[in-house]
Formats: sequence, C-alpha cells, structure tokens
Amino acid sequence: MMTGETSPLDLVGIRATIRRALQERPVRARGAEIEELTGTLREQLELMLTHAQVRADELNRGTLAWDRWQALIDQVRADLDDSGATPGVAYLEVLARGARFLADCLDE
Repeated sequence: MMTGETSPLDLVGIRATIRRALQERPVRARGAEIEELTGTLREQLELMLTHAQVRADELNRGTLAWDRWQALIDQVRADLDDSGATPGVAYLEVLARGARFLADCLDE
C-alpha cells in the first residue's frame, strides 16, 4: 500500500452491523449486546471517516460538494464524541443512523 492510500471498506459488513443495531426487537437488547454493537459501530465509523475525509480532500474547498462532505464528517465526529451524554440504546441508534448515511454516501 502506498502512502496516503486507505484500505478498502467492507460496506457489506458495516451494513450488517447497522441492520443489527436498528432491528425491531420484541425485547430490549441486553447491555452486553448494546456495548458490542456500539463498539463495533464506533470502529467502523472511524474507518469510514478516514475514507470520507479523503473524498472531501479531493474536492475544492468551499464548494457545495465539499461543504456537504464536511458537514457529514463533522456530524459523525460529534456523534462519536457524544457517548456519555446519550443513554445506551439511543446512542447506538444515533451511531447506526449516521453509519447508514455515511455508508450510502461512500457507496456512491
């Protein structure tokens, strides 16, 4: 791998995690599952942020496209920083929705 390159993303695996996090459940998820999914999503979001930043850096700063990518990056970073302020399941859902939107954008 050359300097500056990013490893490929496993968007299929990321989407599987997102589906697990957002699935309707007859019974509330247990703490261990919430922690595991939250940790996995946090790792996946960090990887996706690297790819998103590469995309943004390829654009002319101040253009509409650059502004959109940067807004998305900033929102996901803010969500990642919000771990203590939002309770477990709600935080998991916030991360999963951000991951879903970021994965869709990266897949374009």
